Amino acid sequence: MKRDRQIPSCPLILFAVVVCSGEVASADAYKEGVLPYVRKYCVECHTGKEAKGELDLTRYANASDVAASSRRWNSIAEFIRNGEMPPEDAKQPTIDERNSVVATVEAILLAEAQKHAGDPGVVLPRRLSNTEYDLSIRELTGVDIRPTKDFPADRLEVKALTIQAKRSGCHQIF
Repeated sequence: MKRDRQIPSCPLILFAVVVCSGEVASADAYKEGVLPYVRKYCVECHTGKEAKGELDLTRYANASDVAASSRRWNSIAEFIRNGEMPPEDAKQPTIDERNSVVATVEAILLAEAQKHAGDPGVVLPRRLSNTEYDLSIRELTGVDIRPTKDFPADRLEVKALTIQAKRSGCHQIF
């Protein structure tokens, strides 16, 4: 009896270890792969309120901070990859250092993107236009009663969408 209880929990524990190790790995990847590079080549110019390009790199402490600013870090990785940063008059990293930090940043951003894959964010419900509502009622009841004749008029954008829907045949779906 006791053995039956332990078997189902084993996969759950394994799953938890795998999920948690991925989180720790991405945090360690930033601290081990990106942070030393930033400290060595970037913080001289990109620190505090007077940071060049209004980019304070000291505010990024872990992979979550990098993932939260993914657009900015995509740009940073691109600047590093193209050799635009650090500038020519500053201490220069080796090609291997550049490639390594760019690969680490891209891996962090990819891990974050995969974590949220399939999540469209907030999805607002779409309102039927007056014409679409009338057509739906007619299709459902078989009676052309036009209940929207007393409704407020549609905004111009909605009318344009309705015209496009008619042209594409979407009104025939109902």
